[in-house]
Amino acid sequence: MLPNIGLTGMVQRTNATSVGSPTCRSKEGVRRIKAARGRRCVADVERKIGLSTKSSLTNPKRWFVALAVAVAAVVVMSPVSAGALGLPPGIQVVSPPASIVTDCSVDVTKPLYDWLNSLPEGTSSAPTEILFASNGCYQIDGMLYLRGFNDFVFNGNGSTFKQSTVVNGELLKDPPRTGSPYCGSSQFPNGSGSTPLKMDIMWFIEGGCDLVFENMNVQGINANGNGGTQKVQDAGIQLSGVQRAVVTNDTIDSVWGDFITVTGLHEAPFGGITLPSLDITIENNSMKASGRQGVTVVYGQRVSVTGNTLRGNIPDSAIDLEADSSGGTEADILIDNNTMDGYTWLLSAKTEARFYDIAFTNNTVRSFEVRMNPLTSTNGHDVTFSDNTSEHAVAWSLAYNLSLNNLATVLVSGNTALMQPPAQTFVHVGRRHVSTDIAVQDNTLSPSPAASANFLPIPLHAAPNIKATECNNQTSSGTALDDQHPNRLRCVTSTPVQPAAPALPVYASP
Repeated sequence: MLPNIGLTGMVQRTNATSVGSPTCRSKEGVRRIKAARGRRCVADVERKIGLSTKSSLTNPKRWFVALAVAVAAVVVMSPVSAGALGLPPGIQVVSPPASIVTDCSVDVTKPLYDWLNSLPEGTSSAPTEILFASNGCYQIDGMLYLRGFNDFVFNGNGSTFKQSTVVNGELLKDPPRTGSPYCGSSQFPNGSGSTPLKMDIMWFIEGGCDLVFENMNVQGINANGNGGTQKVQDAGIQLSGVQRAVVTNDTIDSVWGDFITVTGLHEAPFGGITLPSLDITIENNSMKASGRQGVTVVYGQRVSVTGNTLRGNIPDSAIDLEADSSGGTEADILIDNNTMDGYTWLLSAKTEARFYDIAFTNNTVRSFEVRMNPLTSTNGHDVTFSDNTSEHAVAWSLAYNLSLNNLATVLVSGNTALMQPPAQTFVHVGRRHVSTDIAVQDNTLSPSPAASANFLPIPLHAAPNIKATECNNQTSSGTALDDQHPNRLRCVTSTPVQPAAPALPVYASP
């Protein structure tokens, strides 16, 4: 019996498979998707770097949802017998008590936070699924700070989590869970003072592992995507030192900060550079109007951002790879098959972290405003920017589309771009930081309708000390564009640049 936690409609279901070793190898260009919960490993078609031409990551319907919703109407104080329901043992499904109203008539941050933190821990063999009200509305003016949660599925079930005003410090007298929050570590066991009270991030996830956030509508009050305010840290969802998490089939709208931030453990020194988030999958979400960035990776490895839509006003970068302190790692990051608009920068990577195995592929974007400039003492390396399509020419005052500095082994290939003055150069590699093995090839670079008749894009401009090549770049009408550079850049076809493909995330196991 569990009368103290207000479990409504607790049922059980099973995982489709165990969490065992993966059978798909990302090194071979094959996406790992756990067979658990009805998913399967989907082989991607290999291209130049062994990654997919188009991701086809869908959010499969789960057969138990209708049953869980029906049972949720009946209040039971202990789990329903799985055998009585004709189900094998497995995930336990719980819903918030009726005392937490679902019509956005009152702020329910504190009661929902207290209830979530009273739930028993999930396990790999019996994860806990939180099934929120079907298409309900939860007013969240404060922050849901979830510390050290393991093996949980947060299923919004179509509900909206709506902010009506900003309330900081609402959880001052509600301490989070104790115990070390970072899976596999014994550091920071008591949780005292860990709650970031001066922020109003709606879903702040501190540590924990094997988590899913799905079917949610996160609604802020920054409808115009205004930036530059003191609330720019207030993301819709922040994953700090989280391992194996999936954010899928959600909408995030009108937040003051980033849509989603991926970083290290908040309570660790220097922003958690030694305790980063690992194995994060962000897929098939719709995001509109932020006050800062779109998706930000500060300290993270094996992060996949696929099949999402980012639009509306995004004052800074749609995708931002940054580090708040010297050190740490941003590696094995895949940005694939997204649609992006409304940003100032498409991709910014001005970072002091170790930076390698990055792929930006198969995206449809407004225009290519890209700067990749790692500030580390050694080069960032193994970067792919391929098979992306821009719908408009860049409209800034700079003379290029992509700025690459302090990088080694970079492939820019198969992109389709419209170009117009003053941005006549597609890729610029400066002399300030030494870069090497830069290849710009097989791109279609065409003058925009606003360009003059004699405007001809330049595929690559590189300083004399840069080892760089350009091959087979042309306009949409077939006009060759190579050999315009005064240094007569070489075309190398026998041993083309081949960056390492990112290692893909391990999918969360619930």
